[in-house]
Amino acid sequence: MKHPAEWVEHLGGDQMTITEVARRHSSTPGDQVDQTADRLAHAVAQVIRSWRLIAGTGLSIGAATAVLVLVLPERYDSQFSFVPQATASLAAARPSLLGLAQGLGLSSVASALAGNSTSDYYTSLLGSRSLAERVLLHPFAPGTEPHHPEATNLLIVLGADPDDFSRSLDLGVEAFGERVTATSDPLSQVVSVSVRLSGPMLARRVAEITLEELNRLNAEVNHRLAIAQLEFVTQQQRESKAALYTAEDNLKKFQMANRTIASPALAFEQGRLTRQLNLAEALYQSLVQQYQQSRIDAAKDLPSFTVLDAPNEPALRAFPKRRLAVTLAVVLAIIAATSTLFLAALLPSVEESGRDPLTTVRAAFRAAGVDMLSLYRRVVGRDR
Repeated sequence: MKHPAEWVEHLGGDQMTITEVARRHSSTPGDQVDQTADRLAHAVAQVIRSWRLIAGTGLSIGAATAVLVLVLPERYDSQFSFVPQATASLAAARPSLLGLAQGLGLSSVASALAGNSTSDYYTSLLGSRSLAERVLLHPFAPGTEPHHPEATNLLIVLGADPDDFSRSLDLGVEAFGERVTATSDPLSQVVSVSVRLSGPMLARRVAEITLEELNRLNAEVNHRLAIAQLEFVTQQQRESKAALYTAEDNLKKFQMANRTIASPALAFEQGRLTRQLNLAEALYQSLVQQYQQSRIDAAKDLPSFTVLDAPNEPALRAFPKRRLAVTLAVVLAIIAATSTLFLAALLPSVEESGRDPLTTVRAAFRAAGVDMLSLYRRVVGRDR
């Protein structure tokens, strides 16, 4: 067994005494609690002493974020909203409109019509490729976009390649879908649309074009529906008219062949022919009314929705939120730096294990206060 002096000599490189060795190897639960408190106090004191590093990290990250948000391109939101008209008429014509939308290749519109919400139909129409192409190629006045004063449509603003128009159009449709957001309220049926672009004037003009082309596309779909209904009713009317003439001829031939109805069989046959004629006549009259209504629907040109809020020219940026971004960057940097220093201070052994934890923290606060006061004096240029 080694002599205590040999323990001291053996542990001399670690600068530990026999008392410290005994304390480490015979620690009680109370001593472990004291050691934990010492570690926490040492970590807090280390964080307080490093206030300059923490503040400098926060300010540096804040400055870098400020430069970044100044470099990022600005975006402005122009918004408008509308409510569909003639909800009952659209609901009645929904099956025919569903088949027409499928025939025109508007799959998103067809899926929306399969539901029960009229506003979903307009939301899907806003996300269709047909509307996107119309808006992208719709001309506007040169100078609408200050960064592209020569641009005369949105496709040019988004970067059209004159050598590959098809690819440019596909990319433009994708970009248009990212910049136009449509939401609907299932209760009020109000559809709200937001158009986000690089300039306030451009955002308002594209929002106006979107509203105009949406109304035009919807009117075109409704007009095609009315034409399809008119053709269907016309064909049915012709068949009903032929059936009516056939029923009239059958009853006429029966009455000419049987001027006197003497037997029950002849009376029954006459009644059956009369009922067929009455049914054919009622069906023909109904189809005539539908034919007249279909002609009116195909000829009329009424707005399909009521605009609640017209497109506005935004005065404030929608992106980037510079103050918010810089504030969050500074706060997160300070939290990250503080957490890193605190955790790093908990890893090594405590150097001040013999001191009271509160005394350690107070000493750190006192030293930090003296350091801050000294910095203040140097900055302000006066001695108190």
